[in-house]
Amino acid sequence: MNRNKLVLLGMGFLALGACRREERPEDRRAPEASAVTAGAPGAPAASAADDPADYWTCPMHPSVHAAVFGRCPLCGMDLVKVSGAANGAVNVDVEHRAHFGIRTVAAVNKPLLRTLRFAGTVGWDVRRQRDVAVRATGTVAALRVTVGSAVRAGDALFSLDSPELSAAQADLLAAAPEGRGSARSRLVALGLSEAQVDALIVRGSPLARVPVLAPVAGVVTTLNVVDGSPASPGTALARIADAGAVWIEANLSGADAAWVTDGMAAIATVDGAADEIFVGTLHPLASDAAVARVRVDVAEAGGRLRPGAVAVVEAAVTIPPSVVVPADAVVYAGTRKVVFVENEGGQLVPREVQVGTRVGDEIVVTSGLAEGDVVVAEGAFMVAADSRLRSPAAWGTP
Repeated sequence: MNRNKLVLLGMGFLALGACRREERPEDRRAPEASAVTAGAPGAPAASAADDPADYWTCPMHPSVHAAVFGRCPLCGMDLVKVSGAANGAVNVDVEHRAHFGIRTVAAVNKPLLRTLRFAGTVGWDVRRQRDVAVRATGTVAALRVTVGSAVRAGDALFSLDSPELSAAQADLLAAAPEGRGSARSRLVALGLSEAQVDALIVRGSPLARVPVLAPVAGVVTTLNVVDGSPASPGTALARIADAGAVWIEANLSGADAAWVTDGMAAIATVDGAADEIFVGTLHPLASDAAVARVRVDVAEAGGRLRPGAVAVVEAAVTIPPSVVVPADAVVYAGTRKVVFVENEGGQLVPREVQVGTRVGDEIVVTSGLAEGDVVVAEGAFMVAADSRLRSPAAWGTP
């Protein structure tokens, strides 16, 4: 008895397997939208006046296209009608636009505030640097400074061993007090200060090495000598920069540099002084089509900025009132720029425009659009794709 039951059960499994093998893959494929929706209850009657480019689609699945009203084969929602025209216009019912992510706004006329933001490097203000030179031939000795040394006016930088200076000192000391005028003038002409000459007279004997003094207070930025280096008149042996006089140099793109005007206000933050904001003015230096150099004169740095530090500079530019739309409203089709404008009939019609500066999420339209025109602000790319497919001639394609 048990054996008979097992035989019958095995035959049942074989029959079931045969049924599954006869089922074809295409039998399990989802039906086409037109097959599912044709003649669906509540469908509007087809009209000969309907535009042949009209079709029905699902708000949740725009890839579904059907020739007649019905339900979406993917989610069961009612299909909505989308209409097109030979001029590339697309008509989506206002109540269904949100389902497609389509939003419209009116173009406005307003000024825009653009912020130029660029990096630069702090450097010494070369207009406030002094070169150190000697007026007598000699040899450098007893060098007292290095690059980066802070000095005060009158500090000794190094000494000069000079036979010419030794002879001039001897002439001064040998002359009678009332006859020292010419000898004194000669020493001043050779680079000694009046105070050094007075000290020499008090000393009463020549200096073997005459100290060369800093002409101004600041920082030694260049040093061209070492102990034993020859020195001759007119040769710059060192350079001293005003410690409080720095500027910021930067390179801008040609497009950004076009907005820079001489004397434009700017602010800067600098590495090493991140908690401070420094105020300055912008000055163009040189430019070409791709890159422009600018200088930022920083006011009241007070020695807090060190050359070589990286700075971030910002300057505000006001763009005069212009027609402005959201940047996403513009569709770029090759060299053409197109926006979709809603006409009186509610159609979304493509219109070619020219655009200017983009600031954040907004862009200036220089021609082709007027204040108050209603444009597609979101979903323009999808509308353009549909317009191109349904009216290729309007987009210049066969």
